[in-house]
Amino acid sequence: MTGAEAIAAEIKRAGLLMVFSHAGGTISYLLECIDKAGIKVVVAVNEAQAVHMAQGAFRATGKTQVAIVTSGPGVTNAITGVADAFYDQDAIVLLCGQVSTNWMRKDEPIRQRGFQETPTVKLMEPISKAAALVLEHPGAWMAAALHQAGQPRPGPIVLDLPMDVLRA
Repeated sequence: MTGAEAIAAEIKRAGLLMVFSHAGGTISYLLECIDKAGIKVVVAVNEAQAVHMAQGAFRATGKTQVAIVTSGPGVTNAITGVADAFYDQDAIVLLCGQVSTNWMRKDEPIRQRGFQETPTVKLMEPISKAAALVLEHPGAWMAAALHQAGQPRPGPIVLDLPMDVLRA
């Protein structure tokens, strides 16, 4: 089972019938796995809308919801929705695509290799219950995020998912 398939299985296990997304290259495989698992992918006009749609679904159902965005501009466009979910106490999990680990800057003396390698965790930490770069066991991370988003004070959890981790 790949990382993306494990995430899809956890979403299904949580009883969610849909996720909200604005598609992009770093998350295309994840969206494909979610669709194959029989979970509807509701396509938003932009990333902020995907997060706001997840907020609305949480408010309507009381169940933690999932929004999915691509790396770089997808992450930065989702910031408003994540901040809103944090201050309004809406339980959502935001799954963010990220470049493959071999493309990450690490200790190189450059800012980053490209706009797609946005520092998601650093950007999201102040406006989320938790934000983490997932390098292994994405299914376990997803299960924990779905639980943690609703306990004890609801709010957003952000998982940054490198492409190679999703496909491993």
